[in-house]
Amino acid sequence: LFLSSLCGHEPIVRLLLQRGAICDTDKYEGARCIYGALTDRIRNLLISYDISKAVDTNLPFASHLRSLLGGSTLLTEDIVFEIENTRLKLHRFLLSSRSEYFREKLENSWRDKEMVSLTQQSDYDAFSVVVDYIYLHHDPKKFENVDNKLLLAYGKKIKLPQFVKIIEELIEIGNDSKAKAKLMNEFQMRMFESARDNFKKLVENGIIGQKVTIDSNDKINEEQIKRFQNSNAYPDIILSVEELGETTYYPVHRSILIRDEYFKVMFSSSFSESQVYEVSEKYDIIDRSVTIPIIHLPVSSTAVAEIIIKFLYYDHADIPLEHAIDVLFAGDLLLNERLKTMAAVTLTTSEKIPEGYDLFDILRAGWETRVDRLEHYVARVIANDLDKFMKDPDFSSIVLEVSY
Repeated sequence: LFLSSLCGHEPIVRLLLQRGAICDTDKYEGARCIYGALTDRIRNLLISYDISKAVDTNLPFASHLRSLLGGSTLLTEDIVFEIENTRLKLHRFLLSSRSEYFREKLENSWRDKEMVSLTQQSDYDAFSVVVDYIYLHHDPKKFENVDNKLLLAYGKKIKLPQFVKIIEELIEIGNDSKAKAKLMNEFQMRMFESARDNFKKLVENGIIGQKVTIDSNDKINEEQIKRFQNSNAYPDIILSVEELGETTYYPVHRSILIRDEYFKVMFSSSFSESQVYEVSEKYDIIDRSVTIPIIHLPVSSTAVAEIIIKFLYYDHADIPLEHAIDVLFAGDLLLNERLKTMAAVTLTTSEKIPEGYDLFDILRAGWETRVDRLEHYVARVIANDLDKFMKDPDFSSIVLEVSY
């Protein structure tokens, strides 16, 4: 990050920041990046991603998936695996998205099963490492308890190409402890990149690609809901979004929605939305035979809804300028500080202002959503051209608003 900043490679700086590179001005490395930046644009970009301003750059979607493996406070699992007298409650959509083997099994022989009993020849420790990989949980100590050749066999059977590649490299390294430690450090980032690709395909093909739009005066029918329910995305909830007399429905997963505080509160409250699933009589998992429910997403458009969906599933942070203010207000409504920050980054790093808005609209939006970055940005723009703004009657009005 420091070298790309120093040499003026703005696209690389942006890519690194979006993918989790840390710029913390409270530490020497972060301060060095900012003070060594070749251009003001790069410097401002680095400042906008400063984690000391409450921007978590450690791939929050990965952290959330790891938390699902341990069982969240809200019921989200919909299938049970039994191996060596131990039961693991997992998520169909996750298994299907990450593994071709699981996808084929879930679409065919396991389609109507609530519990899958693995054969006596199955090894719990090896299966546990594979499940950890699927859920983005990386524990190097677990590899010490399992033979690498057994892990390689499991990886090939379950069809995890990136996992197989890493285990093959691990076998080739042998007893070189230094090289092994380096590979284990790389393991996590490769795992994250693989998962991002998997979830991008899930969102594009299984969620946004399967959306249904109908006239707002009509209702989605049982056949359409059943089609959602039987899709290989395995949704357990439907999001509805209203726009210009039409309603669009998206098949999604409550286990991903609860990343957002708004939905977490909704599903754990005493309101009717919290009672949106039936529990299996035999196992403590979601009963998929019951019709999946519909909840409303209170955003301004399907474009904003799809930005939020991508963000929740794989931390997609590319917010087009024309939607940045709407996403800012949506993030405020959904109690999502990171989403608000990403929208603010778009607004403060663009050379233009969204069509239909002016600089003072951005300032008011910053006040209303309590995003200090926007106020600082507008103040800097005004300060750089104060003579011009002194002649603008709207400037006088905004000064009076500040005084109130």
